[in-house]
Amino acid sequence: MRVSKHFTAAEMLSDKLLAKIKSKGQNPMRYINPKMIEVNESVRHLLNVIVPQHIDGVVSVSLTGNKAGVQTRGKRSEFDKTKGAELSDHKFGNAQDVDVNYHYADGSKKEADYEELQALIQAYDIDFFSIGVTMIEDVAYAPTWFHYSIAWTGLDKLKIIKP
Repeated sequence: MRVSKHFTAAEMLSDKLLAKIKSKGQNPMRYINPKMIEVNESVRHLLNVIVPQHIDGVVSVSLTGNKAGVQTRGKRSEFDKTKGAELSDHKFGNAQDVDVNYHYADGSKKEADYEELQALIQAYDIDFFSIGVTMIEDVAYAPTWFHYSIAWTGLDKLKIIKP
């Protein structure tokens, strides 16, 4: 089920949670934070503006949430057994993990270098904060994905967390 132009419910809710919702005849949209959908689209848009300006040959950027083998990248529930933090923003529908892929004019694609991506995001931290991203996870803890949160921090700038 598509929840926005570029994201599906399956990318934002784990398989276990989605199955439970469907077994109760509920609409998955009820369980997805609408602000998270908006921010996911805004992050994708912003990366599509910034990355091609700074990384040679990149013409567009795509983001992937949940995927085969990794099912707790959006909202996590009591049905999901994870090693994540007990009070993870994921459990409150306020965080998303994504793979970032760079697309080139020749049709090829490559996953982002997340250290390079974090440096770029930090250079544009005001832009990310203005679209609702309040925190990103330090690349030392998220070396193969991009984690961002919309949870309240009380700050007026982007916070880099080290869980």
